[in-house]
Amino acid sequence: MFPIGLLKAVASTVRDHEPVVGVRRRLYDRRFARTSGWHNLARGLYGSFAEARADAPATMPVGYVLDDDAYARHATIEAHDYPALFWLRAALEGGCTLLDFGGHVGLQYYLYRDYLALASTTRWIVAEQPGVVARGRALAQRRDAPHLAFVEDPAYAVPTYSGLYLERT
Repeated sequence: MFPIGLLKAVASTVRDHEPVVGVRRRLYDRRFARTSGWHNLARGLYGSFAEARADAPATMPVGYVLDDDAYARHATIEAHDYPALFWLRAALEGGCTLLDFGGHVGLQYYLYRDYLALASTTRWIVAEQPGVVARGRALAQRRDAPHLAFVEDPAYAVPTYSGLYLERT
């Protein structure tokens, strides 16, 4: 019988040795290229967006274009949403301004508002890319979202913006 420590050392050496590393990398790249949906996969560090785009698998879309209406309709509260909902509840129900940097078309707003009694003074401001802002505004108009607003530059929303911003009103 081999000691466990020795077996672990051998396994570690083999796992981190060429050509095993190359085989593992090819298997991961294949999985990455074939995946669909959200699997929280990452594929390296790049010096620029252009470098990352050039290395993207041909099977994967490049960019950020969604069917926003369908995406918003099918979005659901996930386990990772509950801590934020818990800690933001008092502020949102008491009246505040929240800056949702990179908040897409206001998905978290639409999800959270079903579980909260938002104060009339609550403002949920989403800072996003210009194309997403336009789609978010149109969606907010169709979905009756009185607390929701959109900006392309967070400096327009809050004069002293520095990261996540929450201000009680």
